[in-house]
Amino acid sequence: MRAFQLVGWRQPPELREVPVPEPGPGQVLVKVGGAGACHSDLHIMQAPAPLPGFTRLPFTLGHENAGWVERLGVLITSVVDTNGS
Repeated sequence: MRAFQLVGWRQPPELREVPVPEPGPGQVLVKVGGAGACHSDLHIMQAPAPLPGFTRLPFTLGHENAGWVERLGVLITSVVDTNGS
């Protein structure tokens, strides 16, 4: 899958191929249909050095996502469709 990642401080992010993660217990894997960048992503991208909580690179940007449930982790027995369909 592709991810928009910050790979170095004060460097442009890169669109990179990364492994598809396995959902852990109580998690779901969402196939992202769309992702938005917001102002917090810009702050992270423009930081001159690691910010608290964002010290490990590469860091995948974008947290305003929409998509479909692709796979269920253990302990998940169903998913409720809140879209009304």
